[in-house]
Amino acid sequence: MKKSFYLCFIIAAVVLAVVGWMILPDMVVVQFGMNGTPSNTMPKLGALAAGVAITVVGCLFGMKKEEQSYAEIILSIVGIFILGFTILVNR
Repeated sequence: MKKSFYLCFIIAAVVLAVVGWMILPDMVVVQFGMNGTPSNTMPKLGALAAGVAITVVGCLFGMKKEEQSYAEIILSIVGIFILGFTILVNR
């Protein structure tokens, strides 16, 4: 049960990364200035890999721990949120 729960997070992150790879431009905005203008960009691969990596790290820590903790779940959700936000802002 526990491993399949975390596997769903990894699958969701990979699906979002594949969708992002297909629809995002080569350079994506990853940071905005105080006035709302883009202030930092990154190659598409790096932006998508960061979200997947955060999700996978959270899931791996969650699978290794004996007792259930919300920190790993939150970390996995943050990675998925980063992927979704990157796709929504840059499409």
